[in-house]
Amino acid sequence: MKSCEWHIKIEVKLLSLILLLSFWGCYAKCQSFQDITLGPNDYIFQNSNLKIEEFIGDIKFTQRIITSLEAKKAKSLAMECVKERNASIYKKLNRYIVQYVGLEAKEIKIVYINFFIPTKYDDPSRFSKSIPLVMDGGDRYFSLMLNLKNETCFNFHVNHEL
Repeated sequence: MKSCEWHIKIEVKLLSLILLLSFWGCYAKCQSFQDITLGPNDYIFQNSNLKIEEFIGDIKFTQRIITSLEAKKAKSLAMECVKERNASIYKKLNRYIVQYVGLEAKEIKIVYINFFIPTKYDDPSRFSKSIPLVMDGGDRYFSLMLNLKNETCFNFHVNHEL
């Protein structure tokens, strides 16, 4: 009987340890983006006058309002995405103006993120009002999309050089 009690106590302790480690892993991952700060170069589009439609496959996404917490999560995920896909851009991320636009369709929430390094001719007041459409410019301009639910990055696009 004592042998059986001993095995039960070990199993309970192991189960408790496994649960504790699982919760800690989730907590650490969930907290990581909350420590991200949005700075003066981060612009969240909450303006319904900006009409954005994006098609991914056959699904039409329309603009939606995103929270600052969603923008922080998007910034964290975008930093990871850029680091994995383009190390040279990642090294100079702090130079970019970053614009966040929420998109939604069929309960799928996407964040479109536009990155660009402004020139001396850019009017800073436009950064919160419009998303520049630039055909060239190399890595001074790039964009990506994030699915917030499954934390995936897609449509990573760096502009071509002139």
